[in-house]
Amino acid sequence: MSPFTTVLLLLLCARRREHDRDPTPRAEASPQSPILPEELIIEILSWLPVKALLQLKRVCKSWRSLISDPQFVKKHLHRSITDARFSRRRFLLLTASSQRQLLSGSVQGLFENPSAISVDASFEFKCKYEIVGSCDGLLCLADYAKGHLRIWNPFTRLRSKKLPCFHDSNHDPCCITVFGFGFDHFTDNYKVVVINYYIDREESIVKVYNFGANSWRQIQNFPNVPLAYHGPGKFVSRTLNWAVAGINNSGFPLGIGPLQQLEIVSLDLGKETYSKLQLPDIEDKELVFGWPMLSVLKDCLCFFYDYKESYLVLWLMKEHGVRESWTKLMTIPYMGLERINKFPFLSPLFLSDNGEVLLQNHSDELVMYDPRDKKFEHAKIEVDKPWVDSMIYVESLVSPPC
Repeated sequence: MSPFTTVLLLLLCARRREHDRDPTPRAEASPQSPILPEELIIEILSWLPVKALLQLKRVCKSWRSLISDPQFVKKHLHRSITDARFSRRRFLLLTASSQRQLLSGSVQGLFENPSAISVDASFEFKCKYEIVGSCDGLLCLADYAKGHLRIWNPFTRLRSKKLPCFHDSNHDPCCITVFGFGFDHFTDNYKVVVINYYIDREESIVKVYNFGANSWRQIQNFPNVPLAYHGPGKFVSRTLNWAVAGINNSGFPLGIGPLQQLEIVSLDLGKETYSKLQLPDIEDKELVFGWPMLSVLKDCLCFFYDYKESYLVLWLMKEHGVRESWTKLMTIPYMGLERINKFPFLSPLFLSDNGEVLLQNHSDELVMYDPRDKKFEHAKIEVDKPWVDSMIYVESLVSPPC
């Protein structure tokens, strides 16, 4: 928050309290210094971080009502998503200790001010919980063993009730389970998707939880074999996207292999129909090692892979679903970085406006790569390892759906 905004808010708070205490009608109070127009106050407030807004809700009833208004929440969310400042993009780590730690802070703080990285103890993250999705500042948490899900806003500290069990009555604990969490603009509601792939039946059953109905609903079966180690579906342009193993002409899944066997399946959350996205036109496919993976950078689907065991290659799909919009973002050399595992060496988490990329390697280190000088900078934080989850999420006032 800038010094100018801070001073202005202090003046607004003082005048607002005075106005609320003054029983004199507004027209008779005109000789006093005027309060700013409501539209201007809303504009100022919509640029503030959530922590400041939660404090300002205590100033007066009218501000509490304004900040809680759904239209203001949407306006603030739009600002948070489109604002390029690092302070509105938050980094989240969830460690795998017996009592997990939830750490959050600005991306910039990871490298410049590690003391600003906070440990959030407002929610008990026991080992049973894993983060299986993020959308609009809400996190989707899963308890695989008991089959429960919860939605949580780590900034407002609000959380939903436990969703009904997503396991089938004859659930096989050895089945592959992957998730997706996103917002359906058609119904103006959030949805959770669970894909259970039963190895013995070679069948992927898909269920959708639409908040408000308080029940799971089965939709068309998933057309491919989900890859559990790829994590949850990536929410982009009103769709959830998974990297999957292809299926041969006989209907059987292909084994783990080269790039030619990878596919991307996209689920339209509004229509609840599937489509397949074509991969970018990659030269020397035989030099792509391991399984390429998906991420989200700048609200675009990111496709990345290891090339010649020496480089990380990043592609962005600028227009979702259009193959011609695939654009090679950059090629990042591994030279100078310690490599422990070869699958893959690095995962991209965040792309700044000046082109810097936040990366995580499989020794649980965070590094920032600057393509302008081709140098890496290591984050200045120390946490328990290994990490279970790491992602970028945006702060918001959005309440978890009931």
